[in-house]
Amino acid sequence: PGQVDDFEDGTVMNWEEGFISPNPPFNVPGGGPGGAGDAYLENFSDGGSLAGGRMVMFNNAQWTGNYNSLGFPPAIQAHMVNLSMNEILLMRVAFEGANGARYASTNWTLIDPDGIWYEVTFEITEATMTLVEGSGSLASTLDDVVEMRILSSFSPSWRGDRILATLGVDNIRFAAAVFVDGFESGDTSAWSNTVP
Repeated sequence: PGQVDDFEDGTVMNWEEGFISPNPPFNVPGGGPGGAGDAYLENFSDGGSLAGGRMVMFNNAQWTGNYNSLGFPPAIQAHMVNLSMNEILLMRVAFEGANGARYASTNWTLIDPDGIWYEVTFEITEATMTLVEGSGSLASTLDDVVEMRILSSFSPSWRGDRILATLGVDNIRFAAAVFVDGFESGDTSAWSNTVP
């Protein structure tokens, strides 16, 4: 709790595409959701078949560790903007644990290429994450996260899709997942109309 990547220090805060990528993420000193003086991170993918072609970036520094130790189901929140000419982005988060298992968001969050900053939330629960590589439970994966990724893909993925696109990201932060009781099961027994 309290971890926020706002990029105001002028760096990329350990976000990368890998050392062989020709177009790694870079810090933009203004134009974030806070206005002209608000720095943010920009990530470009060229859509090609080599490194740098996929919309994906990762962090294996400050976003590692024991997510389960917090005592509540975690979530990742961020501001995102699609700066592409035409391509939509289907955003997800993904995690690799020391157990070798890799999990990605089951459902994407669509960001249109409209140049507007959106606040997005990715809940990290059994209901919202899909095993995409390796084996092991989500709980054991979150016991020791060794890498976090932000990516765009049509299906749950660790690598992201090849796409010609530009993503802006700011204010990546740790939060608690929010649960809504929609009563889909028909069970309302936990609720009462008795006023104490």
